Amino acid sequence: MDATHAELLIEKRRTLPDEDVRGSFIVLTMGIVVEALQIAAAHEGAVIEVTLRHDLAWYGAANLRAQPDVLLPFAELALRPALDARPEFPLALFAMRRTSRLPSSQASGRSPTSSWRSSSSPTPSWQRPPRRRASWHSCHSF
Repeated sequence: MDATHAELLIEKRRTLPDEDVRGSFIVLTMGIVVEALQIAAAHEGAVIEVTLRHDLAWYGAANLRAQPDVLLPFAELALRPALDARPEFPLALFAMRRTSRLPSSQASGRSPTSSWRSSSSPTPSWQRPPRRRASWHSCHSF
């Protein structure tokens, strides 16, 4: 929208309507995105004000299926200066994040762990302990 305002959207095809009947997975996921942005903003002496576009029940599977748009609005974000903003966690933790990109057994017709056996690494990266540990204890309401 501009340098200090953004619209946070959900890509409809990335939702899980069969598994996420009430929309709790997608709401949680979007909350994690907002929390990550809040952490990054604190490093710049700012906060992010969040205005939800819909009541959270709107993100249930039946309603999402009925939406014709491929991008669904989740929240409007506004970056605001905050003299008292204090980073809770180092930004380097974001670089350490790991997500498994293994295919699901349903999609590939085989076990998601079968590729590990042929790997040159005996332990999948997501099973190895991180180099540093952080305590992710904060919880914010959106």
